[in-house]
Amino acid sequence: MKTGIDLLLKCRTQVEVLPENLYLFAIPNSVNALRGSDCIRRFSIESETKRPDIITSTKLIKHVATFSQMLSLRDNELDILAKFMGHDIRVHREYYRLPENTLQVAKISKILLAMETGNITKMAGMNLDDISVDVTTTRVNLNGSKKGTCKQVRRYWTADEKRAVSEELGNNIRQMKVPGKLDCDRCLRKRTELSRRSWRDIKNYVHNVIQSKKRQ
Repeated sequence: MKTGIDLLLKCRTQVEVLPENLYLFAIPNSVNALRGSDCIRRFSIESETKRPDIITSTKLIKHVATFSQMLSLRDNELDILAKFMGHDIRVHREYYRLPENTLQVAKISKILLAMETGNITKMAGMNLDDISVDVTTTRVNLNGSKKGTCKQVRRYWTADEKRAVSEELGNNIRQMKVPGKLDCDRCLRKRTELSRRSWRDIKNYVHNVIQSKKRQ
């Protein structure tokens, strides 16, 4: 990226960019800059995609803003996101808020999944944001007829499993550093509580814990 920017700066006079133009992506013989939205619109058309009308900067901003509602962002973080996208926090909340029923389904589904797998009692004292759903995929044969059909098996983290990971990889969590495969394998060998887990399960769990701490 730096090489490309250096080239733009080097060639400014050759393409007749005015000295008083302070913009990096300058328009020749003008004090104005290229508009990113115009560039997106142009290249979406030139790419001959089926629906160039839906590839716009406005729809991209709305997409980011809408899905950010699924995250547990604090007010100051939402403000930063809103300003980056060119509007204030009030516009962000008023026009791009995810429908309330969608948020309800996303959260309540955690309880229903926990009830389905019989793990609801293990989540005593937790709130909906604390409950994480770990989904692993295993290949099974349903009714002996459709080979290769995939079934989703959801495994919730028990208190013993969480404690084992925290004790073995506590330094990683405190240093906000996701462990590698060797560290996860070492943790698995030392703790029998983690017998049903894989090294990727351990890595993903620590990653989720770190992300949760960053949001606090």
